[in-house]
Amino acid sequence: SRGLGDVYKRQGVSSISAQAAEEQLNGAVAIHNILQEHDVAYLADEVGMGKTFVALGALALLRHFEPSVRVLIIAPRENIQRKWLKEIHNFSSRNVRFPDLRVKAVYGAPARATVMCKSLSDLVHDTAVDADRDFLTRLTSFTLPLGQTSTEGWNRKRDELRRHLPWLDPAVFDMRSKEQFK
Repeated sequence: SRGLGDVYKRQGVSSISAQAAEEQLNGAVAIHNILQEHDVAYLADEVGMGKTFVALGALALLRHFEPSVRVLIIAPRENIQRKWLKEIHNFSSRNVRFPDLRVKAVYGAPARATVMCKSLSDLVHDTAVDADRDFLTRLTSFTLPLGQTSTEGWNRKRDELRRHLPWLDPAVFDMRSKEQFK
């Protein structure tokens, strides 16, 4: 069978060897299989070994076999978040061979939109507006800087989250303890 190395050669990309591309493909299949069996997988390797492409390959396999799968990608920093957004589009347009309307749309972009969220409020809002998309956020999105003394900031965050999640029990937003609220 032809692997990613052949795809890269056809596209004139020479920065990756056929062997490395095959290893990435095998890694994507392995991650997909682990996810199918255990619902969670951890991918770690040295810098430059293609973890992003392995993860995107696994995502493509998941999406191919289960088109309704929803994805949340958590990047460590904003620059990595932006890189992932770019790589998602590149992967779809360059590596997926045909528009199956599951992974790749007819016009070459990903079949499912990816939304870049800057904060927890953005993530909550964007999933409430349309959950049928993929979401790309960063670790810092899960922090709630509320300040030490004033409850004014706490109240603003609470009210903002309640607007996005009106169906949640108000007790979830108890303001008596900062740590409990967070």
